[in-house]
Amino acid sequence: MHASLDSAAKDDEVLAFGAFEIDASMVLRRAGARVRLRAQPMQLLWLLARSGGAVVTRDEIRAHLWEPGVHVDFSRGINACIKAIRAALRDDAQAPRFIETLPGIGYRFVAPVVPGGHRAARVVEVAPVAEAAAEVVVPEAEAEAEPSEVAEPSEVAEEPSDALALEEGDSHDHPEAIIPLDQVARASRWWWPAAALALVACVALVALSSRGPAPADSLPPPPSAASIPSPALASASAPEPEPARGPIRLAVLPFLEVGTVPQGAALGDALTWEVIAELSQRHPERLEVIAMESVRRALDRPHEPADLDQILGVDHVLQGTVVHGAQRLRLTFSLVRTRDGAVPWSETRELELGDLAALQAEIGDEVAHALALELLPGPSKSLESSVPAEAYQAYLRGRSALTRPDEASCARAASELELALELAPELAVAHAARARAYEQCPGRAHDRMPRARAAAQRALELDPHEVEAHVVMARIAFDYDLDLESSRRWLERALELDPGKAEAHHALATVYTVRGRHEASMRSLERARRLDPLSPMINMDFGWLAYFGRRYHQAIGDCQATLEQWPGIPVVHMCIVQAALELEDYELAAEHARAYMAKQASPAELAAVEREQPSNTLHEIWEWYARWRQQPEGKMSHQSLAVLYVMLGRHDDAIDELERAHALREGWRLPFLAVDPMMDPLRDHDRFRALMAQLEASQGPSSLPSLASVDAG
Repeated sequence: MHASLDSAAKDDEVLAFGAFEIDASMVLRRAGARVRLRAQPMQLLWLLARSGGAVVTRDEIRAHLWEPGVHVDFSRGINACIKAIRAALRDDAQAPRFIETLPGIGYRFVAPVVPGGHRAARVVEVAPVAEAAAEVVVPEAEAEAEPSEVAEPSEVAEEPSDALALEEGDSHDHPEAIIPLDQVARASRWWWPAAALALVACVALVALSSRGPAPADSLPPPPSAASIPSPALASASAPEPEPARGPIRLAVLPFLEVGTVPQGAALGDALTWEVIAELSQRHPERLEVIAMESVRRALDRPHEPADLDQILGVDHVLQGTVVHGAQRLRLTFSLVRTRDGAVPWSETRELELGDLAALQAEIGDEVAHALALELLPGPSKSLESSVPAEAYQAYLRGRSALTRPDEASCARAASELELALELAPELAVAHAARARAYEQCPGRAHDRMPRARAAAQRALELDPHEVEAHVVMARIAFDYDLDLESSRRWLERALELDPGKAEAHHALATVYTVRGRHEASMRSLERARRLDPLSPMINMDFGWLAYFGRRYHQAIGDCQATLEQWPGIPVVHMCIVQAALELEDYELAAEHARAYMAKQASPAELAAVEREQPSNTLHEIWEWYARWRQQPEGKMSHQSLAVLYVMLGRHDDAIDELERAHALREGWRLPFLAVDPMMDPLRDHDRFRALMAQLEASQGPSSLPSLASVDAG
């Protein structure tokens, strides 16, 4: 091994390059946020970064990564490691910024490396990723003699596709044929490219061919295979999953609808949501199912690494298609292991439209079995076969519309769910979805929340195990009743039924924050992020909940990390403003106040508020908002006005607005008033104390914390 690589790493050694840093404990970060990378690629990255720019040969890499006597295809294993590193660093093999390939020789780390690093002021770290299959090891049956040192023509040849090619003549014997993951991850948020659509339909036909001809009823034939390119397909001889060292992480891709989709059918999104809900209840200690919104966001990142195991840190992907016929559906599912493209399970089935109600439970059973998971006892989300097909389809269409909570989608959801309940008045999931629609869609709280409560209670009368209804009841208790204790009980019961419900972990974190239990809050929020890693709300709330916990440096670091991924969220800028004011960092506060103001002001107005002293700039910005709110377009909520008036020192006006917000149950900050640092100047006012007494009377048995009891630690 190269001499520069022999010296043992110090326990606290940190190496920085570009926006990245790696330390001796094998943790990689980008701008302070942890980057997921499996064990073997991480070891190789550490080796290359410590090489001092020297060439590291493939033989040296082999000796570093594998013990003597291990029999694997070393060349393929090294290539897979390099591919994973390039994806994590967003490096380009043709124009490398970090790793240069020397064909037939090895690799060289070309970026400048700074010892000691530049650790960001980010206090909370992401919990380590469960590495169910951390080692890049080729099964011994596939191993070949070690290749000779020959020139490699390109990085494309060096780094194999995610999917393995079928043997010649096998194309009709593998129902588990899949779409390569790199094609899937480049898809748009709602639909994959047209070529992938055609390919999936072709896959469904290939899978069906081994099961006999389709009934004469009507299913449309997929496009001819000759009309589209032949992709590489996964090997059918998939080995059994290796024993996991931590929870298996699974992403369910949005199920794709092909064929002639009846107007308004749109079953794919809702069926995906149902399968996620079913799977997330299976053996939570060993299976983590990524939330649907994070999967969508991952598919909507054309410039991110192509592999979902890099974007979401998942071990397996479940993908499916729904081919519509007149009275029947053809559904094809494949479970793909991201490490090597193996397919532990694949299934194609045809069914009547009325059989959809029980499908997600069957899929949950088969996927859990394929992952070698013991199924949990207890209730399943499967529905009675007596549910009319039209009712269940209307429910699925309504549930699908709720994944886009704008006014048009909310109206469509209400119409579909009303139809479902006319046809099946005792369909508990439809009552729960209706409760969600009332709770999250626009309108006055005094109109929406009682209706949401009634719908959720009806769902629970019909099915006491309906998780969605529990979560809606918890949100009503927190946001509308201002009853923390009831909210906590509803959430804890929801998590007993479905420990994989990211929204419930997120909501429980807010309850803990208001109770002053900051450490418990961060643990719940971290759990939520593991299950929904690309949620802007969850990532943003690391900053806000740290602010309410009076950990201002942490709040700023977490909010800045959120803005790197989602730069257009104004409320994140306001979180930094408020935390910076507590630290008396007026320059940082003014910078982000200007960014917040830029959403409403013209460039000329922004320039007009600039002052030599940042504190004066801040005052001018608040005065501008006080004038702007008088204009027709200057709409501000009562809670926002309260914050503005506190900034301006108009304390009586601030309390007026808080009292109005409380009367209307309007504003997400109301439950946080006891721990909100922004409200500290009001705490000696009699009217504010009276308001706090009303809030405390709503909280339940546990009293609100005093400021001294908040674990600001």
